[in-house]
Amino acid sequence: MTPHAGGLDARTPSGPLETMWDAHRFEMKLVNPSNRRKYTVIVVGTVAPTAATAGPEIRNNTVTDSFIGFALAVEGANHVHGNDAHLNFAGILVIDSSANVIHDNDFRGNLEVDCFDETIGTGTAGTDNNWSDNLGNSNSPIGLCTADPV
Repeated sequence: MTPHAGGLDARTPSGPLETMWDAHRFEMKLVNPSNRRKYTVIVVGTVAPTAATAGPEIRNNTVTDSFIGFALAVEGANHVHGNDAHLNFAGILVIDSSANVIHDNDFRGNLEVDCFDETIGTGTAGTDNNWSDNLGNSNSPIGLCTADPV
């Protein structure tokens, strides 16, 4: 951020909020034009709900060599899909976050646990979230993720 006219420049793209991040993604010079549709800008805070849940969508992200790949805490009703987390301490941790839909992710190969959900409810494996078609070799409780496909 650089100072300007008595404040900080947040370097947010210009245009209406609904379209500015999509427009910015296609104008970026860091990503080959043929790959731009593969990336999603994650906005922390208030975002538009998706069709699958009432909360934000978290998709097509890769986290490697970090402490935690993905953490869902407090805020609920997230739609988490198409993500990869490898070589982290943990792939995904869900703590005090309910009504999430977590599917079609690859959380294999983390150091301590691939998939972890401490919520209690009527969802998958007794959690308060819906898990399906996720890959992971270690999970708590058992049933959140499946091991490597044969």
